[in-house]
Amino acid sequence: GAVGLGALAGALGLARRKSDIGLGRVIAIATMGFGVGLIAFSLSNLFWLSLLLLIVVGMGWMVQIAACNTALQTLAEDAMRGRVMSLFSMMLVGMAPFGSLISGWASDRIGAPLVVAVGGTGCALAGLLFTRQLPRLAAAARPILIARGVIADPERAREREREERREEERHRRFEREREIERQEQPDDVQRIVRRRLHPAREDVAAEHERVPQRPLVMRPRVP
Repeated sequence: GAVGLGALAGALGLARRKSDIGLGRVIAIATMGFGVGLIAFSLSNLFWLSLLLLIVVGMGWMVQIAACNTALQTLAEDAMRGRVMSLFSMMLVGMAPFGSLISGWASDRIGAPLVVAVGGTGCALAGLLFTRQLPRLAAAARPILIARGVIADPERAREREREERREEERHRRFEREREIERQEQPDDVQRIVRRRLHPAREDVAAEHERVPQRPLVMRPRVP
């Protein structure tokens, strides 16, 4: 029950992730947490503490398996995804009976707590080894993730940022030039601005200026 509760919590927490970025760190932390939880469980003599430790073990176990599954399916090519997942399933499910056989044989001779502690130590060391190899694995996976659109290309992002800066600089230069022109020729600039804002009104005013206005003649009223 405690292991299942931890596994459920781990699965729900992993499902809330919105991106596959950082799955390597998640796998490393889950593996080391799983191993440390097993070591602490093998040393515990309190029932309530053992239940809490089993929750940690179940969470690390589920997060590790689910994160590895997600990472493999993301990185594998479409034509090879079935073969990759079949190998993953064979290593996960097919090797478990051999591990159970060895653990049972060793527990009969040196005791179950020591066997659990040794297994937890192996998991923790595997997590540490994976952490050391994580930068190299991330560098190898980055081109694949960029090609599939999972992460943005840093070169394109930098080029887009440089283009935005150049566009902003051109806009500032244009504003400065307009300000200088406005200070040098305020009347002309204002006339141009008015003409751009109200072209019809400016045209009518210009037409009135061109056409001479006839004077008004007061005619006497005939009784």
